[in-house]
Amino acid sequence: MKMVLFFAIFFATLPLHAAEPPNTWFTCDFEQPDWQARWNMGNPNLPRNLAIVPHRTHGPVKPHYGPDTPPPMTGGGRTDTGSALAITLKQGTHYGADFGFDFAAQTGAEPEEAVLSYKLCFAHDFNAEAVQGGKLPGFGGIYSNDAGAAGKRVNGSDSWSARGAYWKPDAKGDIPIGFYVYHAGMKSDFGDTWYFSKALERGKWHDIRLYIKLNTPATKPGGKGRENGILRAWLNGRQVFEKRDIRFRDVDTLKIRNAWFHFYHGGGQPASADYRMWIDDVVISPAN
Repeated sequence: MKMVLFFAIFFATLPLHAAEPPNTWFTCDFEQPDWQARWNMGNPNLPRNLAIVPHRTHGPVKPHYGPDTPPPMTGGGRTDTGSALAITLKQGTHYGADFGFDFAAQTGAEPEEAVLSYKLCFAHDFNAEAVQGGKLPGFGGIYSNDAGAAGKRVNGSDSWSARGAYWKPDAKGDIPIGFYVYHAGMKSDFGDTWYFSKALERGKWHDIRLYIKLNTPATKPGGKGRENGILRAWLNGRQVFEKRDIRFRDVDTLKIRNAWFHFYHGGGQPASADYRMWIDDVVISPAN
C-alpha cells in the first residue's frame, strides 16, 4: 500500500510539460533554468534583454509582480501559473534578442516544411508612439552573411528568410502582425511584408501558428524555382493568412535552417520607450 501511495505521489508531482508531445521536434515552456541549452543564442555581442518571469494569476496582487509580469494567460477554463519569457526593446535601441532553433544541430537534418507555434502578448503600451514596426519569430534560411536580412537582397541561391513582423498600432490600438520575407522574387533590397487579416489586441495573450513549405527548386542549373512556396498563419485558432505562390529559392541546397526568434525594433527607427512583450509555449514540429 505504501509503495502504491509512493508512485501515486511521484507521478502526481511530475512537471506538466516534462515530455515533448508526439510528432514534435522541440518544445520550450521556459520553466527550466537551463532553457537556453537547446537554442542557438546567436551573436554574444548583441543585446539579450530577456528575463524569465512568473505569469500573473487572478486574485490578490503578489509581492513579486512588477513591470515584467505579463497579464493573466487564460484559455480552456484554466490560468497558467508557470513562467514566460519577457523581451524588452530598450528605449533608444533596436535589439530585444536574436536566437533560434537550428534544425541540423538538433534534429540531424534541415526540413523543407515546418510549423512554429507560440504564445505572444504585447504590453498594453507596446509601440504606442512608433512610426514603424519591427521583427518577430519566423523561419530562416540564411547561408550567407551577405543576403537574407538587413537590406541584403537574395538571389535564389544564397539565402531566404520569413521572419514575423509587427507594425505600429492601428486605429483600434491593436498591433498588426505578419510575415517579413526575403525571397527570390523580391523587387527591392528590403524584404516584403505581408500582413495577416487580423491584428493583435495589446495586453492579451494570443496563440500564433505559422506554417511554411519551401517551393520546388529549379530542375536545371541556372534555372528558376517554381512559384509554389507556401506561408500560412493562424491566430487563436483562426486562419488569418495564406500565400501559395512564393519563390523562396532556385536551388535545392537551400532548406529551412532554423526557427528564427528575432525581436528587433525597426528599420532605422529605434524604440522611443521601453517596449515589452512576452512569449511562451513554443512548439516546433513537422507539418501534419
